[in-house]
Amino acid sequence: MAKIRVVIGIVFAWSLCAAASGLAGATILHNPVLSAPLGQAIVLNASLSTVKAPVVARLFYRAKGKELYKSVEMGGTLYSIEATIPASEVGIQGVQYYIQVTDANGTVT
Repeated sequence: MAKIRVVIGIVFAWSLCAAASGLAGATILHNPVLSAPLGQAIVLNASLSTVKAPVVARLFYRAKGKELYKSVEMGGTLYSIEATIPASEVGIQGVQYYIQVTDANGTVT
């Protein structure tokens, strides 16, 4: 079965920098998906810590090299979130994605 390469965004590095600089916001803990079967949906999970309820978490994704991201709201609980990149978006060129969380104070991570 063919596999594609999945490229993640830099939101994880930014989150670590934000936490280190003392900015308030959620910490996103996520094990990146580095490859996935071609034409199959990709389920992404993440855990949140140091978050102020309520939160809105969104998954942004695009085919590698495309200009615009599509997004979907992530479901789950306050500390565990999940969303799926649809199979129709998982093509031979690969997928890029990042996770964004907005907390009760409007802080975006």
